[in-house]
Amino acid sequence: MIAKDSIHIFLQEIVTGEKASLFEYVELTEVSRFFVEKEKQLTELYYYPFYKEVNNKKYLLIYDDYKRQLKSLTFDSETFKSPIPEYQEKSLKKYIEQYNQSLTGEIKVYVADDNKVKYDLDVNLGSENWNSPYLNMSNEFTYGIGLRITLPRRFQNRYFRLNVFMTPGLTIRYDNTYSEKITLKTFEAAMGSYIGSGVIRPYLGFNYSGVYRNYRSTFLGMHGGISYKRRLNLEVGHLANFYSVFGESEFFNKPRISLHYMISIDNLFKK
Repeated sequence: MIAKDSIHIFLQEIVTGEKASLFEYVELTEVSRFFVEKEKQLTELYYYPFYKEVNNKKYLLIYDDYKRQLKSLTFDSETFKSPIPEYQEKSLKKYIEQYNQSLTGEIKVYVADDNKVKYDLDVNLGSENWNSPYLNMSNEFTYGIGLRITLPRRFQNRYFRLNVFMTPGLTIRYDNTYSEKITLKTFEAAMGSYIGSGVIRPYLGFNYSGVYRNYRSTFLGMHGGISYKRRLNLEVGHLANFYSVFGESEFFNKPRISLHYMISIDNLFKK
């Protein structure tokens, strides 16, 4: 972590070595900025495009001072002759590794924890609602379990999710003389993204859901909510149903309100 003008940013370590280490900072726009640490001095590698107007014409220019900076940072190795790399993680990583190896004969690579796909067990409970000609629910207790898959690094806000929700004690009436109690089983597949990088983040996604034995019509639409550390999510589900144009359900339906707690599967199996 570094501080500059009272602003704190968190850097991801890409390569660590005895002489130099490489770090990356990913902005909200998913643009990467790179930093090199040498002799306990952290230096940002400058590279950015900008527009300049000349004679009423705009030109795209590239400020690539990182090339000069890298030459200055690696001047102390007489055997290091690698060409200046592109301003990309893979190229810069290889460059710093080769520089460290030229001085120490060894390469030490830090494998970042968030450079991996993450798996979380989704345990949830909430209040289920639905209005349709065949099934009406109003604030019925529901619970469920699922799997959330979070993408690595610059895409770490994005996720895929599979869930099963169960709503017990519902009465289904087939006609005036016959009814039965069931546990409604709802299966969902979703994808979405958290927004921002704070401790508290909103999120929004798109999902499909269907019900065992077709007690309820299919849903294809949006879900969203607010999250604390991406571990505790308060979610509003199946609010707007785009599948309603093919069936008898309403487009705007009373939503499911649920609380989701994410348990890291990776941590459960760590030795």
